[in-house]
Amino acid sequence: MARVKKSKITPTEYLDGIKADSLICPWNTGDWKKAHGDGKAGTLGAYRMSSMKTSTELREYQVQILYLKKPMLSFTLPGTLDKDGSTNPPTSQEVIDTLKTELSKNGK
Repeated sequence: MARVKKSKITPTEYLDGIKADSLICPWNTGDWKKAHGDGKAGTLGAYRMSSMKTSTELREYQVQILYLKKPMLSFTLPGTLDKDGSTNPPTSQEVIDTLKTELSKNGK
């Protein structure tokens, strides 16, 4: 297993490198899964994004950023209700926008 090394890239630079058309967040129920297209390779794995959905009746979508395999930022997004009452996950752009907002709140 490869060791993760510290990165000279800041959290803001990491997020600035994520493009909505490349980001895929797997929304598995109750199980964190690595996002794809989040730029982790460019940081040699120092930063990584994971996502999951809750098992509650009204689904919520959780996202976390890990730095050196430890949670650095975590938040919950609501889904959007569909006509049939089911919940749709947030778009990749909504995830990126919320990440940037949450990151600025935390002063990272």
